[in-house]
Amino acid sequence: MNLSLKNVWLMFKLRAILIVKNPTIAMFPLLAIGYVVIFKGIVSANRGPAMIWILSMAILFNTVMSGLMFSTIPLATEKENKTLFVLLNSQVTSREYMLGTTLFSVLTIVITDILAVLVSEISWQQLPFGGFLLLSIVTTIISSLIGDFVAIVVSSQTVASFITLPLMFIFAIIPMFKSFSTLAARISDATYSGIMMNFMIKSVATGKNGWSLSDMMLMIVWLIVTLLFLLIAYRKKGLT
Repeated sequence: MNLSLKNVWLMFKLRAILIVKNPTIAMFPLLAIGYVVIFKGIVSANRGPAMIWILSMAILFNTVMSGLMFSTIPLATEKENKTLFVLLNSQVTSREYMLGTTLFSVLTIVITDILAVLVSEISWQQLPFGGFLLLSIVTTIISSLIGDFVAIVVSSQTVASFITLPLMFIFAIIPMFKSFSTLAARISDATYSGIMMNFMIKSVATGKNGWSLSDMMLMIVWLIVTLLFLLIAYRKKGLT
């Protein structure tokens, strides 16, 4: 089956329109940047450890929460309104739909992550750009895959929103409290979002690339497992 770049672009634009028309979802990337701007002024006297902690929380907020919401809510809404059924019974394939919508999420969220770093005034010498960009992309993809999985297996947008809340807590909130709890630290270190946060903090603290081989392998496992779960859900239930 051939892949139509025109259809991929159409799905990209469709997802952009759906996000823009939903202020609740569209504001997530803006909140991440706003968080950095506000707290940068508060900790202006101590820009070191405090600033990277603030930035890492903003990045987690963006890559996890935006990643989940950008995929879960629009897909669940399109299913519920039967617009997805109409799309997939026209010339658009499931692959084109998934590729176009995921590309929008990745591009929007990764650009927001980069802007957040620039606003924080943490230099790319402190935070290696290559490693940060790669982890930002992979983390966003994993969040999007999880969001798509939820949207496929649930029956309505309301249920999708309800299920997404505990996922946000696990992947975005728990890593923020890893310094206060041993249990939270263990859970955080085992999550893809926790790896992202560890990379940022270690990189700025040591001046070197802050991820290890075990971190890389764990991220690959997360990517493969989430993709497999999504494929299984798709084969059993389909997108519509």
